[in-house]
Amino acid sequence: MNNSQLFIIYGILYMCMFIYTIQQNDIEDKSINNDYHRRAGHKMKVLAVIPARAGSKGIPNKNIRIIGGHPLIYYSIRNALNSKFVTDVVVTTDSPEVKIIASQMGAKVRWRDPRLCGDSITLDAVVDDAVDRTIVWDYIVTMQPTSPTLSVQTLDAAIQYAIDNELDTVISAINAPHLSWGVKDGKKVPNYKERLNRKYLTP
Repeated sequence: MNNSQLFIIYGILYMCMFIYTIQQNDIEDKSINNDYHRRAGHKMKVLAVIPARAGSKGIPNKNIRIIGGHPLIYYSIRNALNSKFVTDVVVTTDSPEVKIIASQMGAKVRWRDPRLCGDSITLDAVVDDAVDRTIVWDYIVTMQPTSPTLSVQTLDAAIQYAIDNELDTVISAINAPHLSWGVKDGKKVPNYKERLNRKYLTP
């Protein structure tokens, strides 16, 4: 297909899902939707990206800490693999231990460049680096290992909700106003000047 839309779904700390649309290959026709894909016999390609670096100032090696009998990273990988929508799972990491766990569970591994492992690096660049650009993805789902209580049912429900309602953005979150949005002059605008990682926010 020449026209397509790429949706990105974020499952981030303090958030369950965040979905937004970007344009690909100078798209002009924005009316293409998933009903068209189904009628055309198109099998959706859905990539789950799980960021799990080794460094952590709060809890060292937190992604391999045992929680409920399993490493923390286990839960996000399991949910992604069990999703009825996700077709591919990649873990982006610089941790040899995480690499072993992900490989043993059946996920692909993207060995992360050291430049993308610093405390000041935001999620966007990490996800972008992990995406295989030779494949046209319908959806990209980012799932944080630090949300082990996120269920596969919630994951699939969010994707299904986006598909059924042909939405640009869906977000489910607790009240974390440092990344909130508002309306100004009739337009939706961010209420923050700079997007900062949690550790750099004022208490």
